[in-house]
Amino acid sequence: EKLVEYNAKKFVIMVDEGKLETKDYKVPVEIVPFSREFVIGKLRELDLKGVVRETGGNECLTDNGNLIVDVEMKAGSEKSLPKLEKELVLIPGVVETGIFTKVDMVIVGKADGSSEQMA
Repeated sequence: EKLVEYNAKKFVIMVDEGKLETKDYKVPVEIVPFSREFVIGKLRELDLKGVVRETGGNECLTDNGNLIVDVEMKAGSEKSLPKLEKELVLIPGVVETGIFTKVDMVIVGKADGSSEQMA
């Protein structure tokens, strides 16, 4: 998805309305397995809590064999995401984040079947 975002002339994201709720959320961060303790320690220095994602008691691995750390974020912190992305990718061991900053348009699908376009 990041390669698509980087190379796209126009980047459009489609989400359901549940993504717009004003509640705490998690940002996925892909890390090299060997760097786990170091990265989680650096997250703590940024006053963030990161937890390695698990499913059924097993750590989730990406297609490249890396771990996903879910970083807990508070509702309303969305405006600080571009700055946070820059900080996170500078941490040795971080491969990429799930933060998208070059979004041109968001289309929100609603439960009634309609959609809304946001800038």
